[in-house]
Amino acid sequence: MRQSLVVGGLIFGLIATTAVIYFRPPLQVVVSDVAIHVEVQTLGEYPTRVTKVRIIDIGEQSVVWEIQSRGLAQLSTFDLKSGENSVAISHVAWGSFDVLAPRSATFEIKRKRPYILEVWGTSLSFTRSSARFVL
Repeated sequence: MRQSLVVGGLIFGLIATTAVIYFRPPLQVVVSDVAIHVEVQTLGEYPTRVTKVRIIDIGEQSVVWEIQSRGLAQLSTFDLKSGENSVAISHVAWGSFDVLAPRSATFEIKRKRPYILEVWGTSLSFTRSSARFVL
């Protein structure tokens, strides 16, 4: 009985680990003086399924920008700069995204302020990749 519980636990752990690896988007953020280049590429060159992208202002604990896919969508890379940015994401490889925040046409990334960038593979939190950045 105990042996079957251990085996069942190992199988569950293997499945859970595989799910995290498969559904969590790869995330690489390259920061320059006035911009960030975000790469969400599988194996360094292929677009990746993404359901949500969110930027959080750490100091104010507020969502600065959030987009959500309409059905299936894939991203490869996108760029953001210090100052005003369009809420429409650039370089969508496939599908489309709805803007959840802000309600205006642009959002601002302020210099010398810490932010968290989140990229979600599904709506489940364990598929969220995140990176902290400051411009």
